[in-house]
Amino acid sequence: MILGPVTYLWLGKSKEDSDRLAPLPRILPVYAALLDHFAAHGVEWVQIDEPALVTELDAAWRDAFVTAYNALAARCVRVLLATYFSALPRICRSRASCRWTACMSMRSTPATR
Repeated sequence: MILGPVTYLWLGKSKEDSDRLAPLPRILPVYAALLDHFAAHGVEWVQIDEPALVTELDAAWRDAFVTAYNALAARCVRVLLATYFSALPRICRSRASCRWTACMSMRSTPATR
C-alpha cells in the first residue's frame, strides 16, 4: 500500500498560500517509477490509498486526481484505488474520465464480538 499523490499533496503544508498542487507534475514521475519498480519485481497489484477523495474537493483537486491517474494508468502493475469511510465519489467511478484497473471503497465496520 502506498499513499496516493493527490492525498500526499492534499495533506501537505504550503508557504505563503502557495499552490499545494504545483508539485504534482514533479511527483508523478516518482510514482510512475515506483510502480514500474514493483512490476519489475513481480508485483501484480498495488493498493494506492486516496482518503482525500472522500472530502469536499474543489475542481482543481478533482482535475488533479484525473491527471494523476491518467498518467499512472500506463504502468504495468494493476492499481487498486482505496478510500476510507465513504463510497468513492462520482469522479472515481467514471471509467471515461480515468483509466485504472480497479476501484474499491473500504468502509469501517463494527468490531465483531
